[in-house]
Amino acid sequence: IRIGDPSATVLWTATLCGPAIVTISATVLRTAPGVAVTLAWTGPGRGTGSVPMTAGTGGAWRAPLGPFTTAGTVSYTVSATNPGSARTTSAARTVTVRTCTP
Repeated sequence: IRIGDPSATVLWTATLCGPAIVTISATVLRTAPGVAVTLAWTGPGRGTGSVPMTAGTGGAWRAPLGPFTTAGTVSYTVSATNPGSARTTSAARTVTVRTCTP
């Protein structure tokens, strides 16, 4: 299993400076049937958590991250596990959540 560098794309913002949901995309290569791909994070206001990612075409996987309403840095990783329990985790990446100023 090999994971390309995950990337973040802003999907939606409630207001100009409001909470945002970010879509995390990753390419997972050389997978066996039944592979599970998970997005895990640590961030302000929501602590730690994880969600399963959805498979697309060509090894592409996506999952939403957020919304985070507390300013700070959100760190995230993508992990792929095949049915034989071989697991690979990407290097940690970050998204910055900024404070709204009225």
